[in-house]
Amino acid sequence: MGTISVMIGAGMFVGQALFIVLQHYVSMDLLFMFICVPFMALSLLVLMLKVKDTKNVDLDSITADTYK
Repeated sequence: MGTISVMIGAGMFVGQALFIVLQHYVSMDLLFMFICVPFMALSLLVLMLKVKDTKNVDLDSITADTYK
């Protein structure tokens, strides 16, 4: 099993365990907000910082061999 698979599995396990435990103490709408909003903001931040601008780039010239 690869590193990414292990990290995905660990993240799913932690997320589900956290959800199961916290649903007894916090209402569902707040629970979803506390779990979803930070990770949505983090993913948007990663997207903004890591994805390069494609303005004025000839996308037809980019092939699969470009990034080997």
